[in-house]
Amino acid sequence: MGIPSSQATNPVPTCFVSALMDSSLINGALYWPEHKALELCLASGRRYLYLGVPPEVAEGFASARSKGSYFNRAIRGRFDCHPLRDQKPTPRAVND
Repeated sequence: MGIPSSQATNPVPTCFVSALMDSSLINGALYWPEHKALELCLASGRRYLYLGVPPEVAEGFASARSKGSYFNRAIRGRFDCHPLRDQKPTPRAVND
């Protein structure tokens, strides 16, 4: 099983948090229930994939009044975390 990424051709994730979320820590989130994978986009622009996140934790995050507080209490440091890089093309010389 590969690590899902919003840039890959994996099944459509359950998107339960808008990019317009009212949080000073987290801008958006995607959840893949079949992989128990939660992708979070932080206000800093960094993205992380948390593996092994059960649906009830993802649902708790989605319904939490304070996303940052819930993240710090129930997600951070509790699940396998992988930083994600943006899929930006690498600049190359014309002769390459």
